[in-house]
Amino acid sequence: MVLKGFLLSVFLFLFINTACAGRLILGFYGFTVKSDIDMIADSPFQYLMPYGTEGKEEAFIDDFLNYASKKNIKIIFSLKDIYIESRWYPKIKWCPTEDKPDLIKCIVKRFGDHESVHGWYLADEPTLHLGIKKSSKLARNAKAIRRFSSKPIFADDFPIPRGKLWKTLSETSDVFMTHIYPIPEKSLHDVHTAIQELSASYNKPVIAVLQVHGKYQYPFYKRDKNTGRPPTYEEIRVMSYLALIAGAEGIIYYSFSDIKKLPDFDQRWRFLKKLGDELESNYQLINSRETVAKDYRFDKDINIYTLIRHYKDKDYFIGVNPTNSKKLITIFSLHNNFIKKLELQSFDVKIITLKESRNRG
Repeated sequence: MVLKGFLLSVFLFLFINTACAGRLILGFYGFTVKSDIDMIADSPFQYLMPYGTEGKEEAFIDDFLNYASKKNIKIIFSLKDIYIESRWYPKIKWCPTEDKPDLIKCIVKRFGDHESVHGWYLADEPTLHLGIKKSSKLARNAKAIRRFSSKPIFADDFPIPRGKLWKTLSETSDVFMTHIYPIPEKSLHDVHTAIQELSASYNKPVIAVLQVHGKYQYPFYKRDKNTGRPPTYEEIRVMSYLALIAGAEGIIYYSFSDIKKLPDFDQRWRFLKKLGDELESNYQLINSRETVAKDYRFDKDINIYTLIRHYKDKDYFIGVNPTNSKKLITIFSLHNNFIKKLELQSFDVKIITLKESRNRG
């Protein structure tokens, strides 16, 4: 019995520490729709968090997961609605539904070893849907998951300080997710701030949940197509890079079911696939921890985000402009005796190689 517990702890450690390691996690929120899997499979996005999975019958789930496995899509299995307070509490026949832990154990025991199940989605905005007084239910459900699975537990809440349950989630989940939907009324700076604050406050991998939908698509926002417009392609690209340079280890966009309803879906989807390839290509560079030359300095606007990274024997400059005005940056290198001027257009991202000057002096 002790050995079994020890082995579970070892496997759990390995799962947690590889949940976001290496390749960038890229995916979408969505629903249990096979046609979505078909489209996402032909893209850089290999992760899907489908709402409502826990409310499906056994044969449906089995068929859906088998299809995802066939298409090499990794599923973050939703268990977020197994709280009696949820209006989507599962009403299924194949598992006992009277006792919440028993329901979770039934689902996790049946599908926990499925190769397409990457992890478990414990909570979605628990600050809103559970509240502090009922936060103990997070621990109860997490314990039920751990009874039969060592795969990582994911949890989403509002950014700090609106999200009130991060401390509780730090004790019950392995990977944090936080959603930032700034368009059109807020600043893109919010993306960087939210990821940076959460990463600095807790020793957990953080995945950014980023907006690709329009707020007008949700009646509770009470917006029209102008006051609730979706983000432009340039804004999506900037938000994505802001998340990564702030420390996000993955991006899950919200949501595939919403963008399918937008009039520019075909063009937007082509853009997102191209962006996904770009982000995946640049992730190792952005995340590089190789020793970088320390003699660079900048003359720049305070609203611009900059990084210097050393990667594969070269120094790179990364600049992100989240504002709607053009910005100029001057890069100085005292060691190599050069000055480089760079122009960032509004909502722009530039990654350039900083070559050594021929004038070493």
